[in-house]
Amino acid sequence: MYSRKELELETVVNLREIAKEVGIKNVKKYKKDALIDLIVEVTSGNKPAEEQVEEVTPTDTYKEEPNADVEVEEITEEERAARKLKYVEEAPIGTLVAFKPEVGKVKSAKIIKKSTKNRRLKVETAYGATFIVPYEDVIWVRSGSRWPRGVYNMLKGIEDGGDN
Repeated sequence: MYSRKELELETVVNLREIAKEVGIKNVKKYKKDALIDLIVEVTSGNKPAEEQVEEVTPTDTYKEEPNADVEVEEITEEERAARKLKYVEEAPIGTLVAFKPEVGKVKSAKIIKKSTKNRRLKVETAYGATFIVPYEDVIWVRSGSRWPRGVYNMLKGIEDGGDN
């Protein structure tokens, strides 16, 4: 029998293994809280494992938690800056970028000219204003159809309030 407090300290990966051991099927369908509830119910004798097979509501999806066994690549600020500069250097004319001008909030603009020798971009906003932007002042090169949430918030002047 497992206690709720004991199970809450486990990762989702470990909870899935425990759930399989006690006879719970389709463990990847459950969020952490649902797994804990099922394990406690099954191991306390209140509910046979066979009865819970399809007891999943549409909101019971799971988020993969980072596995403690997997090494996360740590990169330095210099490496991060080098990766970003590579995107800036390779961005074709017409690409949208987000940049921080010397004064004011973050802006977005289209690249209209590049100087690889001077490491500067000439960009034009949707309203026709032009800026000369050093590569280092570019925050993001837009490669998809949307801005990442943090960049979008900076463009809108919204303070970053975390992952809500």
